[in-house]
Amino acid sequence: MKVLFVCSGNHKNVVPFITDQKDHLEHEGIRVDLFLIKGKGVLGYLKNIPRYYNLLKNSSYDLVHAHFGLSGLFASFQFGLPVIITLHGTDVNKRKNRFFSRLAALFAQKVIFVSKRMSLKMKARNYSVLPCGVDTKIFKPMDREQSRKELFHTCNISFNSDVKYVLFSASFDREVKNPALAKEAVEHLGEDYVLLELKNFTRDEVALLLNSVDVALLTSRSEGSPQFIKEAMACNCPIVSTNVGDVKEIIDDTEGCLICNNDPKEISNAILNAISVGKTSGRQRIISGYERNHITKSLIDEYEMLLGKRTD
Repeated sequence: MKVLFVCSGNHKNVVPFITDQKDHLEHEGIRVDLFLIKGKGVLGYLKNIPRYYNLLKNSSYDLVHAHFGLSGLFASFQFGLPVIITLHGTDVNKRKNRFFSRLAALFAQKVIFVSKRMSLKMKARNYSVLPCGVDTKIFKPMDREQSRKELFHTCNISFNSDVKYVLFSASFDREVKNPALAKEAVEHLGEDYVLLELKNFTRDEVALLLNSVDVALLTSRSEGSPQFIKEAMACNCPIVSTNVGDVKEIIDDTEGCLICNNDPKEISNAILNAISVGKTSGRQRIISGYERNHITKSLIDEYEMLLGKRTD
């Protein structure tokens, strides 16, 4: 099977969960090519149509899989191949983006939501709920001191044994992640608590970070199905998070993983409680429901059903 991924190419790198999914599919024998849309807004996207048509004309793809709503609408500007769209969060949670996602859902043969909560905000005639999977060979529990030594050698990050480290879920310039709330919550705890920014790290380095810090913190205003939470769970890292996306479903009743309101003092107290637990047992939750092989095979099933290769 040969699949064309369509997504934005306006950033330095394609978002990791898309490239991860591509790698996982290729590991299962699916050929996946990337079509990167260059340009912002509707007009910017439309300028890519000639290049898109030319690629489809000269290639033999079985289907097109677009990521995010506007890319999904773009991918549907052809009638030769079936289109499946994965909606990841901002394309549904943000009202200004939801219009394009709804249009895309009308034209697509199949829509995938990464969380059930997202599916309730939109009407799609043919949809499934399928989060992105986690590579548990990369994201796994590791010795803290060894992880910190490796980060010092590879990233020049040093850790103080007298300090507690809180890993923020993203870079501080991403407003939807609500970094101001995270900073205020950690400031309440005093100078012995440091908030680390997750920015410009490789997947292996993120895994080392999750094994080096004392707690993972997500304070987002909205999410789809955050990889950060699933990856932290796979590393048995304690978690504090606002109730967004499918976080509550992912962490379930795992001790040391806590859901909070958007209140800095409540988050501060939750950080203390999570740290007191130490390593969690979250990895088992990921292996049983969110591991990459399981998710990838479910996605291949979706492809095959769309192409009429499965009847069950």
